[in-house]
Amino acid sequence: MNTNFAPTPGPCAAPDRAEINRANAEHSTGPKTDEGKKRSALNSLRHGLTGQLMVLSNEELAAYKRHCEVFVKKHRPADEYEMRLVQLLADTSWRIMRVPAIEANILALGSKTYVGGEEGDLRVNLSTAVEFRNQVKALSNITLYEQRLTRQLERTLEQLRVVQSERRKQPEKQQVASPNGFVFSALNYLTDQHC
Repeated sequence: MNTNFAPTPGPCAAPDRAEINRANAEHSTGPKTDEGKKRSALNSLRHGLTGQLMVLSNEELAAYKRHCEVFVKKHRPADEYEMRLVQLLADTSWRIMRVPAIEANILALGSKTYVGGEEGDLRVNLSTAVEFRNQVKALSNITLYEQRLTRQLERTLEQLRVVQSERRKQPEKQQVASPNGFVFSALNYLTDQHC
């Protein structure tokens, strides 16, 4: 007799997952401690690596504007399209620069400030190691975001280089407006004729 067979589905239906979630949510009352409430209040502020908008403090905004100015000075965009590419470079670079701080903050969640000698250092190191173990998924996600952002930065930089190279290869036709409104080319008349 063959005992390796798949059971046939019976008349029992799987429970409605949405209904179970609603029932569980009724038991949740949110954070109880002041620390938990403070952490919960920041839930809407994410890591800032993937969002369309960046939420910045006044100090961060000033630093971000200086950061963008460096990219504009370096790449000197000639038109709106180039400016958008330069802005994308600056934004992507800003996000990549945030990664180490985010990783440090994740690891610092489990650490307390210890004062005093080697024992304090050991406690900090151990708590950091424990938090690393506890936050492996979050740290792995941050690493994935960093890799994606780095590839995006490289692609955007290459695209900007191509666009600017093509623009520089094109001969600039300077146009001179006459008093009556007609526009004349500043190029030599003989070079425009086909003799």
